Amino acid sequence: MLLKEEVMKTCDEYFEAYLKERNFDKMLEYISPEMKGIGSGEDEFSKESLNSIMLLKRDIEQAPNEIKYFFREYEVDVFNSLSAIVFGIMDLETEILDQKIFMANLRFSISFSRKKDTESFLIRHVHMSFPSQEHGSDESYPLKELEERNRILNKLVEEKTQELEKLLEQTKNLAITDKLTALYNRVEIDKRLEEAMENYNRYKLAFSVLLIDVDYFKKINDKYGHQIGDVCLQKTAGILRERVRRNDVLGRWGGEEFIIICPNTALSEAYLLADSIRKIIEEKVFDMEDPYTISIGVTSVRENDAVVDIIKRTDENLYRAKANGRNRVEADLR
Repeated sequence: MLLKEEVMKTCDEYFEAYLKERNFDKMLEYISPEMKGIGSGEDEFSKESLNSIMLLKRDIEQAPNEIKYFFREYEVDVFNSLSAIVFGIMDLETEILDQKIFMANLRFSISFSRKKDTESFLIRHVHMSFPSQEHGSDESYPLKELEERNRILNKLVEEKTQELEKLLEQTKNLAITDKLTALYNRVEIDKRLEEAMENYNRYKLAFSVLLIDVDYFKKINDKYGHQIGDVCLQKTAGILRERVRRNDVLGRWGGEEFIIICPNTALSEAYLLADSIRKIIEEKVFDMEDPYTISIGVTSVRENDAVVDIIKRTDENLYRAKANGRNRVEADLR
C-alpha cells in the first residue's frame, strides 16, 4: 500500500470513530501516546499528552450524538516515510436536544507520524476550526460550536427545571400553609392527624394532642382592632414554633385556635409541655394594656379511638379550661 493511501485509510477510520460513532475507545487506536495540543480555544491547548487526549474525551461527552460529515476538500501530503499531514475543509451536521445543527466550511489539519517504517501511522496533532471572523480570537476545535450550544441548552433546561421545582414547592407550601401565621393549615393538620391515628392502629405509636385557644380574643379585636389581633396571632404562632419539639406538628386550627400533635408523647408529658407554653405566653409582652393568655386542652389517644373522638375530647378539655377561669391547662379526666 502506498504511503498516501495508508495515511488516508487511517484518517478515514479515525473520522468514522470520532464523528460518526463518537467512540472514544476506538479513537485511541489511531492516536499516538505522544499526541500534544488540541484545538485553539482558550482552554483547549495542552503540552501534556494525557490532557490532550482527555480534551478529546470531553469533546465526545459534551456532544455525544452521531455527526454526519461531508468533505469539500481533502488532501494528503506525505513528507517522508515517517510523517505526513492531511488537511481540508468539511461540513458537519448533527442534532442536540431535538435541535438540528449545521456547520459549514470547517477547516482541519491532522498530522501523522511513526518512529519506523514497520509501524502504523498515528495522529500526533489535530486542529479543526471555523474561520476566525466567526469566533474572534477563540477559534473552535472540532466541535466547540456544538459543545457551546449543548452547554447553553442544558443550562437552560436545568434552570427551567429548577424554576419549575421551586414553583412546585411554593405551590405545595401554599396549599398546606395558613397565610396569616405560616403554620400548617386545617387541611394539612387533618392529614397529619389521620397519619398519627394510622401509626397508632398499626404500630401502637401513642400520641397526644394540644388544642390552644387565645383567651378573650374577641375583646382584643373589638378594643384594639383586627390588625392588632392578627399581629397577636402571628406572635403567638412564632412563640409556639420556638417551643414545640422537632417531631411535633404545629398548625392553626382556625380563628384564634392552634393545635399541636405530639408523637410518642404520653398524657403527662403533653400536660407539662402545654403548661410550659401557657407560662411563656403569659410572660411575653404583647404591647397591650390587657393581659394576653391562652387556655389549653390536652388528650392522648386511646384504644378504639377515631380522630373525631380525639378532637372531641381535646375540645371538651379546652372548654373546661375556659370554664375554670382561663389561662390554664386541662387534661383528660380518668
